[in-house]
Amino acid sequence: AETFLNLVPPDERSISPVSREGVTYKHNDIHLRPFGDDSDSEDNNSDNNNKDSEEAQRCRENGWNVDDPVQLQAWRDQEPINSHSHLLSI
Repeated sequence: AETFLNLVPPDERSISPVSREGVTYKHNDIHLRPFGDDSDSEDNNSDNNNKDSEEAQRCRENGWNVDDPVQLQAWRDQEPINSHSHLLSI
């Protein structure tokens, strides 16, 4: 486990005791999540389509009201902190 933590340390915003200052992760598609790719939308200027994606449903089940713009932004703001766990799983 220590090897993986050295390769991909937790984000500095994490509450993990082994998080490191200066380590931050970003998502390249966070503006689309959790609703999915809106490239097939008729209204390409929309920030999201509120599609009922699996990810959006998981967010709701976990207590995030992603249909509310304020909570959606709060979810998006915290999501990159979780990136290191995704990297470790691949």
